[in-house]
Amino acid sequence: MRMHVRAVIYLLPALALALPSVASADAAARRELRAIANELHRYDVGGGTQDLLRRLTDVIARSEGADSREARFLRAVAASDMVLISHGQGRSRLRADVAGALGVEADRLVPFLQQELASLDMGVYADVAGDCAWALEAVERRLDDPRFLHDGSGERRDVLYVNAVVDALGQPDETAQLSALGETVCAEGEADCAASAFSESGQRAIGALREANAALSRLERISETGEPLLASLAALVAVDGAVLRSSAIRPTPSVPLEMGVHGVGSRGTEASSDVVFVVDASGIRYSHVPTVRIARGEVVLEATASPALPAWGSIPFRDDGRAAVMPYDALIAPLEAVSREVPGARVGLAASSGVPSIQISRVLLSMVRAGMSGPALLGRGQSGELRSLPVELRMGDDQSQPVELFVRMGGYTLERRGRSLDIPRVRDEAGLHFDVAALERAARDHGDSPAALRYMGVVEWGVVLDAAFHLRSEPGDLHLVLY
Repeated sequence: MRMHVRAVIYLLPALALALPSVASADAAARRELRAIANELHRYDVGGGTQDLLRRLTDVIARSEGADSREARFLRAVAASDMVLISHGQGRSRLRADVAGALGVEADRLVPFLQQELASLDMGVYADVAGDCAWALEAVERRLDDPRFLHDGSGERRDVLYVNAVVDALGQPDETAQLSALGETVCAEGEADCAASAFSESGQRAIGALREANAALSRLERISETGEPLLASLAALVAVDGAVLRSSAIRPTPSVPLEMGVHGVGSRGTEASSDVVFVVDASGIRYSHVPTVRIARGEVVLEATASPALPAWGSIPFRDDGRAAVMPYDALIAPLEAVSREVPGARVGLAASSGVPSIQISRVLLSMVRAGMSGPALLGRGQSGELRSLPVELRMGDDQSQPVELFVRMGGYTLERRGRSLDIPRVRDEAGLHFDVAALERAARDHGDSPAALRYMGVVEWGVVLDAAFHLRSEPGDLHLVLY
């Protein structure tokens, strides 16, 4: 069973009497050590704790054996915690004050404390000394190695972990940052795990929320004991807890391989769509993407509409045989019904590779006619996650951009400022295919200028999607021209 710092502080004088050691010749030093231990029930960043550190240094100078070890332990733990408090409260001056109280240079403070803690990593001191040494290392790393947070334990690690998760919430790359902090929540082969509807990174992001909530609960229990570090960081823990338990994330959804969604590798960004549509030759499947939040002390999935992942709904689809790029009349009403479920939802559209591009063009127009926002294009990533590329839909031939790409049956035609480059299909051992590598090289030469993408309606959608994701592997101005 782990002992908290406060428990160790109060227990040490009693242990000193029981442990065989060289007796202190200075009874006054022994009384001073007991008095300091009693005063360390809280930390005083205004100068009181620094004074106690100076007093402990004096005790160390005139004691030996168990008394000396206890004094060094109390000093190292209190000083280390003050470094952690300076980090959590943004008090950069506090570190210098602590270094001054110990008589070391400010840039030598952490190495000095690490050396002291390493020499005390034994017996009753081991757990707390190890936790303090780990916390110092974490702060020195500026938490730039999220995986390091998994190696710690105790309340110091929990404070830093909760703070790191809260810092990640709301960031543009929220899922990626949380994923680096978390572990997957679905065990291998677990068929009924609700989180399996999300990508591997999404599952790890959920795992980060779950672990942060567990860490926060532990901190709340420990704070009731009056533990000195948490008493000093009470405001930080309270704010982080309020943010953590009032935030919601929308992890990247995943799609089963059998749905046949065209793959785009690691291109684009992880999708953050509110509702996902998947088109294949037989119809349209769709699902709302739930948010994940902490409710009633548990990590739960919440959806404002149904069906929600991992469930899927379907919209009957019948090609009316028209060759013109126009909405499907039969799709308008069911798409309007979906749109009313979550007004203003961010929409993502995925499709299987072999669907003719004209069919996708008509589905896109049907969505817009039904009142949906212009969908982002979605493809399947290497681990099953949906990856996204935002586009703007445009109609007609008069939509010129600095870079224009036309996808035809025989290959690509890339135009920039009146200069045209043909990139024909190539044949290799795998057969005849579009030369996406050559397209990417040519597109890279044109930088990130706004681009327009046109395509022949008979070209398979997988070919068009590859062209889009190679033309703009990162989000940028890409106009998808329907005509």
